[in-house]
Amino acid sequence: MKTLVIIGAGGHGLVVAEAAELMRAWDKILFVDEKYTSSFVINEFDVITQQQFAALACDATDVIVA
Repeated sequence: MKTLVIIGAGGHGLVVAEAAELMRAWDKILFVDEKYTSSFVINEFDVITQQQFAALACDATDVIVA
């Protein structure tokens, strides 16, 4: 399963997530943003913490800073 992690869940991050979703290149799209709790969902995209991201990082994960 290929995952895209977007660092930053602000306005630009949302635009990046929507564009990525239209590309259909990733099975899952997540945000990392410390101003939200890890159980937070933004426009159907889950938010994870930095610690969760560190545990998730692998070859099947792409990352973009937004």
